[in-house]
Amino acid sequence: AYAKAGDATRAEALFDRLHESGRGDGALRAGYRLGRLLADRGETDRAVPYFEAATALVDDDTGARARFALGEIREGRKDWEGAAREFMLIGLLYRHDELTAEALWRAAAAYDAMEQR
Repeated sequence: AYAKAGDATRAEALFDRLHESGRGDGALRAGYRLGRLLADRGETDRAVPYFEAATALVDDDTGARARFALGEIREGRKDWEGAAREFMLIGLLYRHDELTAEALWRAAAAYDAMEQR
């Protein structure tokens, strides 16, 4: 609710507290939300560990979105091999109709960028 209300500071504190509790999938989902807040503010270095942890949710929308976010971050850093790997893993590990096609297209674009080097 804090994130939707525009109170990023309170949302960040809440998500951090939930993530640090280490209580199962809920903690991983909170970590994803915290990573999303950080990435949206351009703090991608801080966001990466939260996204990486959330990829453990392999039967979950959150896990697929976390892996997609990692692909976008690596793509933004021109880490084409890392971006391709993250995007390809979405197609292999997750059953996500919305993200799979986009992820595979972006993996192909990352492979193409590697060949251009």
